[in-house]
Amino acid sequence: MKMNCVTGVVTITGVLLGHAAFHASASTVGQGIISDLQGSQFSAKRSVWSVNKLASTDAIGIYQVPFFRTAQPTVADCSKVVEPCQDEKLLLTQPGMNFVRQYNQLIQSAEGYVDIASLDSQDGVMLDNIRAALTALARKNKPITVRVMFGSVPELLNFRVQNSPKSAADTLKYITQGIPASSPMKVYVGMYRSGYLGRSWNHAKILSVDGDSVIIGGVNFLDGDFKSRGYVSDVNPVNDMSLGYRGAGLGVPASKFLDNQWDLVCKQAKDAEKSVLWAATALWTRGGRPSWDLQRFQNGNVYETGCPDKLARTFDFVSNHTQQDDPSADYAISLGRLGDVADWQQDASDVAQVSMIQRANSYVRISQQSLYNNALSALDANTPGYRDVVPFPRKILMALCGAMARGVKVQVMTSGEKGHPGAYPYSPPLGREVTYPAYASISELKGYLVTFGGCQRGLIDDTRVLEIRTNWNKAAATADAASFPHFPNHSKVVMVDSLNKATGQVDGRLVYVGSHNTYDQSHAEYGVIVDSQRFASRFDEEFWQYNWNNAR
Repeated sequence: MKMNCVTGVVTITGVLLGHAAFHASASTVGQGIISDLQGSQFSAKRSVWSVNKLASTDAIGIYQVPFFRTAQPTVADCSKVVEPCQDEKLLLTQPGMNFVRQYNQLIQSAEGYVDIASLDSQDGVMLDNIRAALTALARKNKPITVRVMFGSVPELLNFRVQNSPKSAADTLKYITQGIPASSPMKVYVGMYRSGYLGRSWNHAKILSVDGDSVIIGGVNFLDGDFKSRGYVSDVNPVNDMSLGYRGAGLGVPASKFLDNQWDLVCKQAKDAEKSVLWAATALWTRGGRPSWDLQRFQNGNVYETGCPDKLARTFDFVSNHTQQDDPSADYAISLGRLGDVADWQQDASDVAQVSMIQRANSYVRISQQSLYNNALSALDANTPGYRDVVPFPRKILMALCGAMARGVKVQVMTSGEKGHPGAYPYSPPLGREVTYPAYASISELKGYLVTFGGCQRGLIDDTRVLEIRTNWNKAAATADAASFPHFPNHSKVVMVDSLNKATGQVDGRLVYVGSHNTYDQSHAEYGVIVDSQRFASRFDEEFWQYNWNNAR
């Protein structure tokens, strides 16, 4: 395969895997996932999933950070990797920056609207990147709408000292500095948290442009993730993953998903009756930020009123719930989880990932920041009403145990016991130990599979059906890494294969990439399942095999 690394648009030449190697198809597992979603009888508001036919998977960008092939990479190594890149040297020396540049270029391509969502607003690389892109976009002098949605995460709850989130107003003022007052552009910034104990907020990572092109995955804006202890670090690199889809029509369902969050923020901004409740939960933040916030930039001024238009108001999720009816095509299944915005008991993303595992033929490969969080689960178990629901993490554990019992090989890749994504959450006065207990040792993970997943003890020690490794990128290790023995994994990935029982033939391979963690939080999440043998093989080579072989 040959990669053309150019400034601006990524171009791909040559043949990735040879068209004769795989036949595009709607897999048995893909059809089963859709059937399970249809059978869930979601309310209209919770029914945030859709099916898109893909003209080609060759142009899907796999934005993995970091990406080290050798301990001392050279520019020549770029020709050996499968990942599209814009600047060979930059990709190899600062791999996280390739994602930054792709993000910038996609924003600048907008003609009608830009939809952005992430966990937090932080000073640093990504906010600078958005500001630069919007400044360039303003030169088009077009009435482009820009929406930016963040979670309003409580600082003190996570003991955050090093990372201090910006308010909606401060964020908006910063990213619009280069937009002249005469510009017809409108820019909105929203933030929220809601639900029991205020523990539901946006966690989706989305960039959607003009309803057509998107970047979806797990990469955060937290600057610690990009600097010396994060994505662009050769000392403690955070492993993360996002996929870029251009011209695939996946932006419309992503924006429809975000329309639901904007509905909530706009409602709370107008609902004086809830002001006491929301103000009370503001005490969780060091700066006293409210649980919701909405700010608008227009004609050079910032306002606290005015809701953005629904960018996908003509799109109906339910009308896109059809089966994969073309056996010669590849498909993408877009999946949302709205958390408290709709109904935290069950969401499309939960159902689909469990369905993938339950229907897997010979393997399940799952990459997660943490497979289970005992502390959060214990908190939830004592929350009235929550005990009546089997939470998503336990459903995943039970599905994995069921797969192992069928003889399916389960491979789990997660963070090390003391690994965490960059400087978040990290409190210097408390040392490098994780203050938010999201990680576990391999032995603890096996214990969770037995206690909460129902695995037979004989299965968890049988390497024919279970292997667990921590994502330790040995190629990046240096003498300076001595104090960081456990490298953090932040990629949210599920991979399975599909069997057509009627023919006895493998008829598909599927890959999920998104923001969905497998521990108890009722956050809003978003991801996509790509149902394509061709793409899955490329992804397996570039992401899974590389990281699994470097894990321990």
